[in-house]
Amino acid sequence: MKKPTSQDTINPAHAYFLTVSPSTAHVCGYRFKDFCRFTFDTDDFNNCSWGDMKYQHVLSYIRHKQEEGLSVSTLKVMLANIKSLSEQCYVLGYLNIEEHWRIQKIKPVRGQTLPAGRCLTLEEILTLRTFYRQPHIDKRHAWNGATIALGLELGFRRIETRRLKVDDIDFITGTIVATGKGNKKRLIPLTDNAATALKTHLIANKVTKGFVFCNPYTLEPPSDQRQSYACETVGRLLNLSHFSSHDLRRTFATMLLDNGADLIAVQQLLGHASIEMTKIYDRRGERIKLSAINLLPY
Repeated sequence: MKKPTSQDTINPAHAYFLTVSPSTAHVCGYRFKDFCRFTFDTDDFNNCSWGDMKYQHVLSYIRHKQEEGLSVSTLKVMLANIKSLSEQCYVLGYLNIEEHWRIQKIKPVRGQTLPAGRCLTLEEILTLRTFYRQPHIDKRHAWNGATIALGLELGFRRIETRRLKVDDIDFITGTIVATGKGNKKRLIPLTDNAATALKTHLIANKVTKGFVFCNPYTLEPPSDQRQSYACETVGRLLNLSHFSSHDLRRTFATMLLDNGADLIAVQQLLGHASIEMTKIYDRRGERIKLSAINLLPY
């Protein structure tokens, strides 16, 4: 992230970006520009009339995006982002307390969307395990296999895979440290399958320090696209249906719960702030509904 300028420090949008991770700031930047174009006819944060932002503007914008067909979950996130922007406007003196309070009191869009992604089948899991447990595979396959193993065996997020360093792995004690959102760290037991995949990758790619997954020339961690590429590449190689890196995390949670794991323990393993978030990852209900409908006599 670039060093903030004096202009940034009095700009609500840029002030908000300084309170979140670079990846979140990147996504919110597009959302704020869209909001500014709709409300102020400009996407230049430095030329927006922040003091003119009103409760009605936010309502109109959210209704506009709703009519465009955005999902309920996306609309809720967008509204939360705009409320955070309103907070910065108030702190920096652009909004008075009354207008800020009105914006904060806007209720989220009601409704529920179908959960995204899927849970891999047991057959698919075993196929992937066979792949990344191979002791003699080339550098590219070793990298891809270790990336997939972290999601499927340990429930790692993409950002946690990118941030993982060699010193975070302790093969002797069988533990690994995940650095999640807000730089929160959690200690996770290292499964044999994940340990095998990581060792194979470290040896094949001659990684001895720094980031476990890094560009050999810059020593910087890979992009999220590189992790998506790993899933696509291995999926095609093994002739599996499409799955994302987050589907691996969903599968991790579902399989634990399906085999009697305590919900709070799964929450802690995933690094979720609330039980409700963990419940979203539980896809057992889909199989239960399928079993029930298969009982129909016609």
